[in-house]
Amino acid sequence: MSDPERSRIAAWFDVRRDERGAVLLAVAAFFCVLFAIFLLRPLRDAMGLEGGARNLKFLWSFTLVGTLLASLAFAHIASRTERARFLSWTARATALVWLAFVPAIAATDGAVGVYVALAFYVVHAVSNVFLVSVFWALLADVFDTARAKRLFGLVALGGTLGAIAGTSLTGALARWAKSWPSEEAEVLWLALVLAAAAFLELSNQLGKALARRVNLLRGRTELPEHSLGGDWLEGVACVARNPYLQAVALFTFLHGVLQTVLTLQQNFLAEAEFEDTTARMEYFAWTESAAQTLTLVVQLFLTGRLMRILGVGGALCVLPLVGVVGFGVLATGGAFGYSALAVLTLTLVVWRGLSHAAMRPAREALFVPTERAVKYKAKSFTDTFAVRGGDLASAWLQGTAALGAVALAGLSAAIAWGGLGLWLGRRQRELSERERSG
Repeated sequence: MSDPERSRIAAWFDVRRDERGAVLLAVAAFFCVLFAIFLLRPLRDAMGLEGGARNLKFLWSFTLVGTLLASLAFAHIASRTERARFLSWTARATALVWLAFVPAIAATDGAVGVYVALAFYVVHAVSNVFLVSVFWALLADVFDTARAKRLFGLVALGGTLGAIAGTSLTGALARWAKSWPSEEAEVLWLALVLAAAAFLELSNQLGKALARRVNLLRGRTELPEHSLGGDWLEGVACVARNPYLQAVALFTFLHGVLQTVLTLQQNFLAEAEFEDTTARMEYFAWTESAAQTLTLVVQLFLTGRLMRILGVGGALCVLPLVGVVGFGVLATGGAFGYSALAVLTLTLVVWRGLSHAAMRPAREALFVPTERAVKYKAKSFTDTFAVRGGDLASAWLQGTAALGAVALAGLSAAIAWGGLGLWLGRRQRELSERERSG
C-alpha cells in the first residue's frame, strides 16, 4: 500500500501519524480477544440448551455468582500486583479454565455430560464479559479523553473483525460437521477450545506492547507499573459512594435486562424450531455473524462520526432508540402474522450490531475521566456484575410471560434507559472538561 493510500485511510479514521502503531496494536489485541470468545460462543449457546431453554435462568443465577466471585478476586489481585502482571494472569487463568473442559467434555456423556456442558456455559459466560471489561479498562487507562473519542470506535472495529472471524469459522465447521458421527464432531469442538486459548495468550502479549507504545507516545521512558493499592472491596465502595458510577451501573444493568429479554425469547423459539445441538449451533453462529457484519459496516462508516457529532450522550441513546422500535414491532408483530423467530432474529441482529458499534465505545468513554482504581476495580465490577445481574433479573421476571407482554415492558424500560444515557453523556462531558482544566 502506498503512502498516499495509508494517509487517506488514516484521515478517514482520524488517526494521527504518531498514533498509528498504538492503534494497530490495540486493534490487533481486541481482534484476538473477541476471536477467542466468539470462536466458542456458538458452542456455549448450544450447550446451554442441553438443559432446556426454560432452565437458562438457573444457569444465569450461577453465572451471576461466578461473576461476583471473579470480580472480587480480580480486585484483590489488582490491589497487590502490577498492571502488566495481573492482566497477564487474567488472560492465562481464563485460558487454563477453558482448557480444563477439554478432557471433561471428551470423557463424559449422558446426564453427567449435560452437567459438564452447562458448567462450560457458565464459565464461558463469566469469562466472556470479564475479558472484554478488562481489555477496555486497559484502553481507558492508557488513552486520554480526546484520543478515546477519536479512536475507540476504530479499536472496536478490530474486535468486530475478530467476532466475525470466530463465529463464521465455527458456523462453517458446524455446517461441515452436521453429517459426522458425534464422536468425531466432539474432537472438532475440542480443537476450538485449544485455538481460543492460544489467541487469548496472543492478545495478552499485544496488550503489553500497546501499553509500552502508548507510554512512549505520551513522552515517558518507563511504564508507571505499580499495584493499585486499596482492598478487594474498593470497586464496590467506589460505586456505592459515587452517583456517577451508580448511574453507569444502572445503565449497564438496563442493557443487560433488555438484551436478555430478547435473547431468552430467542432461545425459547430456537429450542422449538431446531431439534439437535449442531443445527442450533449453526443457527446461533450465523445469527451472530450477521450481527457482527452489521457492526463492521456501522463502524467503518458511522461510529467515529457518531461520537464526534452526537457526543457520548447521543451515541449512548442509539441503542435505546433501537430498543423502542424493536420492542414496539415485537409487541404488535403477532397481529400481522409475522414469524416470531424471524422478527426476534432480525431485532437481535440490529441490536447486537449497533450495541458493539455505537453504544459500547460510548459507554467505555464514560470511564476515561475517572481515577485508575475506578477503571480497573469499579469498572470491572460494573461491567461484570451489573451485566449479569441484568441477565438474571430479566430471566426470572419474564418467566413464561407471553412475548407481547414482555415486549411492552421492554418498550417502557428502553425509554427510561435512553433518558439515563442523555444524563450520563452530559455528566461525562463535565468530568472531561474538569480533567482538562485541572
